[in-house]
Amino acid sequence: MFATDPTDAPWRAVETLVRSVIDLEASAAETGAFRQARGVPSAAVLLRLCLASAVCRLSLRQTCAWAAEIGVARLSNPAWEKRFQNAGAWLGEIAGALLAARAAVPPRWPGYQLRLVDATALSVPSASGTSWRLHLSYDLGRGCMCQASLTDGHGGERLGRFAPPLPGTVVLADAGYPHPRELRGHLAAGGDLIVRTSWAAARLLTPAGGRFDLFDALRRLDGPAGAWDVVVDDHQPALPPLHLRLVAGRKPAAACEQARRRVRETAKRKGKTPDARSLEAADWVLLLTSLPAAAFDAAAVLAAYRLRWQVELAIKRWKTLLALGEVPVRTPATATAWIYAMLIAALLIEDKVARAATQFPPGLPAHAAGVLPVAHVRALGPQPVLGSVRAIPLAVA
Repeated sequence: MFATDPTDAPWRAVETLVRSVIDLEASAAETGAFRQARGVPSAAVLLRLCLASAVCRLSLRQTCAWAAEIGVARLSNPAWEKRFQNAGAWLGEIAGALLAARAAVPPRWPGYQLRLVDATALSVPSASGTSWRLHLSYDLGRGCMCQASLTDGHGGERLGRFAPPLPGTVVLADAGYPHPRELRGHLAAGGDLIVRTSWAAARLLTPAGGRFDLFDALRRLDGPAGAWDVVVDDHQPALPPLHLRLVAGRKPAAACEQARRRVRETAKRKGKTPDARSLEAADWVLLLTSLPAAAFDAAAVLAAYRLRWQVELAIKRWKTLLALGEVPVRTPATATAWIYAMLIAALLIEDKVARAATQFPPGLPAHAAGVLPVAHVRALGPQPVLGSVRAIPLAVA
């Protein structure tokens, strides 16, 4: 009979939070993660072992020894390895339930809600490139992740990897996302977008159907920013034209020089001469947007796009504090379970941060309210990677 530690309140709080969004036993049975005890008494204990193994980076032997030491489970190394591998789909469902439970908040702009999308590369030991790619959507108003999708290293950045947008949702995306077919699908679902592009990313036409001369328009621009109505040619003549606005903003002088230097360095690595058009375009931020010009001029669109850094900061926080980018296992099944377990831990931490921030009195500096005591993280297992960190900072959206 397994012992229950009456002082184990932190883990009970984590378990209660997870149970509030998903039926652990039913989902574990449906996915095949938990059908018989065999040393692990419940689905809740299995979840605890998965989180502890991933977040604390425990070996098979360490996980089994720790479980036996605190009296929650008794199983062999091979038995635990099989359990962990079989838990991948279940852990993915739990992560999805945690994301789906995040309620909508009042939009940052009247009638709109901002979502920032990006992807981050994950690598297994000794990998020469990307082994896995985690695609994430960040709710700027709430200041947390709201959607996630996991692919192997060949999975490219696509707007279609996320759930169809609700009307009033504005997605902000970087230069990896301006695929015409994806843009059309996103707009057809009722969403709006601000997506970065390059001079060569898509063929642009004038509303009348002629070729849009980007560089002539930039040279004629009087001021630091401008916008033009364009049609993105997605080679679908049977479909209605894809009408968008092209917004351009001139970079500061230092940023222009840095961007041109990157163009030259990239060309040099490839043994080529820098393209004069790439050097000229390096001075500009180019965006495609579906937002109406009457409500959002070029300056407003450029200002909104600058907020996209929040999703990169959130990803960097996960990678820095939880070492999410370094997958310590190689086999696909084990790696999938590990990544989903880490995603669950990261989401639980975000939820704890949000709850803790609401308990501070009004007027307290935002940076003081946005912390999470390490005790909440230690509930996941022994000697976590955050053991030397006193608090986890929360970036203010």
